Amino acid sequence: MDAVKGLPKLILPSEPAIIAGDSIELVTEQWWIPVYLFHRLLLFQLPLRGGIGTGKIHILRKKADESDGPVFWSAREALDQAKKRGKEVHLHYGEGTSSHDKLEGIKAFLSMGILLNMTDTQRNLAFPWVWERKKITEISEMQETLKANVSITLSRSHAYIIRRLLELEGTHPERHLR
Repeated sequence: MDAVKGLPKLILPSEPAIIAGDSIELVTEQWWIPVYLFHRLLLFQLPLRGGIGTGKIHILRKKADESDGPVFWSAREALDQAKKRGKEVHLHYGEGTSSHDKLEGIKAFLSMGILLNMTDTQRNLAFPWVWERKKITEISEMQETLKANVSITLSRSHAYIIRRLLELEGTHPERHLR
């Protein structure tokens, strides 16, 4: 949670909150924020389940769990559907979801699916490459392995899809995540 708490209000309009001891509520209009947090948590090899909800929101107070609106109901529905279907991630469009928000939900859903299909090694190598924009040479030095190993592992991971989505939008998470 600390990884995303320092983000500007424009990106994260309310503080993420832990609810029921094992769930995180996060409010953002940026698809990559929940994907980044999901990736960070997967590095700890935790069993995760994600509910991505879209819709209108009413920011009432400082913390996400003190806000209200269809987005929360759709996220809860998505999480319930993921559990019911035995899936790790589910996407549910809430009432009043714009075309833009639907696209943002799809990007988050696709990216989380890619992360879930990676091996632990692929996730570990993909993290600095995607989120910190490290070069393959830098990653190979950090991991004390050959550049060819890093390159092959990353190409098989499909992490390039997430990185390309970020690049196409001109989004540079590393500027916000320091």
